[in-house]
Amino acid sequence: MISPFVETGAPPLLQSELVTLRGQFRLQGDPLVRWVPRETKGGGFGNPDDHPYAWGIWAMVDGQWRRIVSARGLPREWTSLDRAEAWLRSLGITAFVVSREDPVGQVSP
Repeated sequence: MISPFVETGAPPLLQSELVTLRGQFRLQGDPLVRWVPRETKGGGFGNPDDHPYAWGIWAMVDGQWRRIVSARGLPREWTSLDRAEAWLRSLGITAFVVSREDPVGQVSP
């Protein structure tokens, strides 16, 4: 299997595809929730200057890790692990793996 920490060129996974892929038994293993640098810019908690990291979610589909994105193609990001968990549970996903590896030389917020 390919590591989710390596860019594979696999297309992102639209959140709207999750239910269909799950019904087709194409999702493999548990999703991976990772602490990553923010990509989405917005106001409030979406401000990457004040909150430079967020939780992103990857799922393995057909042997490839793919990051979950919104219908507009923007990476889904959560500033709270609790909210990411609630979102996964709302889709019927009851287990996931958490990875929080801080960049070298930086302190976790």
